[in-house]
Order: sequence, then structure tokens, then C-alpha cells
Amino acid sequence: MSASKQLPKIFLLLSVCFAVAVAFFAIEERFGGSPFEPLERYPTHLSPIPWSLYAVAPLLAGMAALSAFQFFPKQRVNKRLARSRFYLTTAMLLFGAWAMAWCYGALFASAVAMTLMVAAFAKAAMAMELRVAVPPSEVWLARAPVALFFGWSTTLAVVNWATLFRSLKWKLQWLSPEAWAALMLAALALFSLWFCLRFWDLFFIGAVVWGFLGIALKQDASEFVSRTAWLSIFVMILAILIKAPRKLLEEA
Repeated sequence: MSASKQLPKIFLLLSVCFAVAVAFFAIEERFGGSPFEPLERYPTHLSPIPWSLYAVAPLLAGMAALSAFQFFPKQRVNKRLARSRFYLTTAMLLFGAWAMAWCYGALFASAVAMTLMVAAFAKAAMAMELRVAVPPSEVWLARAPVALFFGWSTTLAVVNWATLFRSLKWKLQWLSPEAWAALMLAALALFSLWFCLRFWDLFFIGAVVWGFLGIALKQDASEFVSRTAWLSIFVMILAILIKAPRKLLEEA
């Protein structure tokens, strides 16, 4: 294979290495402060408990597995991976930008970077043709890392914007903070459920449920917001359980 055809694979691998390095330095507080500091300084009803951010470790491990998987001989002609590489490379670079901006307290820059990262993962997920049957190796080593990161970043984008608005002391005159947070959770749950039922992708919704658990289990969480998070989790799981038997019959 020519060197020019290998470059997109190498760029993706390097971008994942960059994201891993930035995440490590962020945990070591090399970018001005702790990654948990913005959540503590500007708490909102959507702020999750700190351990929910540690999901980034297995997510980056999944992307590392994907960057290695693309070099397998059988993946040389995988058009789905080829179409998604640019978006995945962009997403990893944006993750690094987000982590640095977030730790430095540049919340507007971090919110923009996270939103663009969500868009990049969405494009990558669509390029992978989620409705097309693929071998299990591609499901677990390509689709799963992308869908999980997509779901996690979508939830964190909402949290990032809420944190930014809190830092600016921005409020809606006609809606209480609790009602606004519950509305955002409901909207995110509906989108996640739509995405899951349309593409039957349990990884995306699993990452969103993880984020909702981080909000629901927070000790000082508003009871109304916490109940909304738990109800959203229940509805999402119930809808999947109802859909699952029908899906299995269709594939039989």
C-alpha cells in the first residue's frame, strides 16, 4: 500500500496519542488547574459527580483500539473506516483542545470545542453506516468506541454549556434553574432514545445513561432534577427492553 494511503491512518493514530497525552497532563493539573475545578467553582443542577469524568480513560482506550484496528489487513478495504477517519482525527484534536481550555477555565472555548467534537463524532458515526450489518470485530473495535465517545461528549457538551452560563450568571426569567435542567435532561433522553431506536446502537445510549447516573447520584442534587434523571434512565431502559424482542425477531 502506498505511503499516501497510509497517512490518514497515521494521522488518526497520532491524534489519539495527542488526546491521551493531553488527558494525562490534565489529570496531573499541568493546564492551570484540575479538570474537576470548573464543576466545583460553578456548580449547576446538571453538574455530575466528579468520578463520571473518569469515563474518559476507557473511552480513549477504545479509540486507541480503533486506531490499531484500522491497520489490520482485512480493514484495508473497509470504506466505512476510510470515510470516518477525517472526522475521528478531528474529534480527537478537538478533545485535546477542549481538555486544555476546560482546565484553564476558558469555558466558552471549551464549550465550542466540545460542541464541534460532538458534531465530528456524529459525522463519524454516520460514516460507519450503523444500520448495516458488520462483523463483531468491527462492532466492538470501531463502532463501540465511536458511539460511546459520541454519547459521553453529547452529555458533557450540555454540562459544559450549563457551566458556562452559570459562570456568566445567566438566567431565564420565566424558567427556574431546576426546570431548565430537567428540560435539558428530557431533551437529551429523547434524542438518545431516538438515536438508539433508529440505529439500534446501545453504546451511545449507554454512555448517556452513565452521564445521567452522575447527575442523579450527586449528593446535593435537586430532588426534582434527580428524579427527572432517574425517570429518564427508566424510560430509556424500558423502551430498549420493549424493542429488543422485536429487533431479535427481525434479525432471525
